[in-house]
Amino acid sequence: MPITQSIIERNQEINKILKESITQAFFQLLNVMDYEDITISQICKKAGVSRTGFYRNYRDKTQIIDGYTYDFFLNIQNNVMSFISGEIKDPLSFYKSYFETVKENKQIITSLRKAGFQSYHLNRANEILTSKAFDKETIIRIIMFNGALQNIALYWLFNDETTTIEQMAIWCSKYLRY
Repeated sequence: MPITQSIIERNQEINKILKESITQAFFQLLNVMDYEDITISQICKKAGVSRTGFYRNYRDKTQIIDGYTYDFFLNIQNNVMSFISGEIKDPLSFYKSYFETVKENKQIITSLRKAGFQSYHLNRANEILTSKAFDKETIIRIIMFNGALQNIALYWLFNDETTTIEQMAIWCSKYLRY
């Protein structure tokens, strides 16, 4: 491997670790502070990075949320698109996986909700999920499906955690059809 390729790969790995540190620090601060009160300096200090390192990756703290939201929905986009297209024949496994992902990310979802980013999160999800759609009808179907699924997940996450993931998956399989 040429030395320049090795340097590029090393820099990419360092940059990935830097972004992960910044994201983690931001959400840790968001757990204990209001969004408006969090400064770039506080994020950098908590992450152990320089302001230059921050600004090399982000314009502002909203871009951290955008990056997290993008990664979150990109990770589930293929499953959603496979489900919508009919490639996934077992809706129960799709819904189980979805609710597991939601539960694993409860703290971050809670922080985003507390900071007033719930509709931003929904809009970003719609944008990512419809990026591979080619006609208006498919776009509308995806947005309706996503809105229903996110509302169900948020209700469950914040009002009804006694219902199991399995039960949520069964109900969604039964009542939420694409």
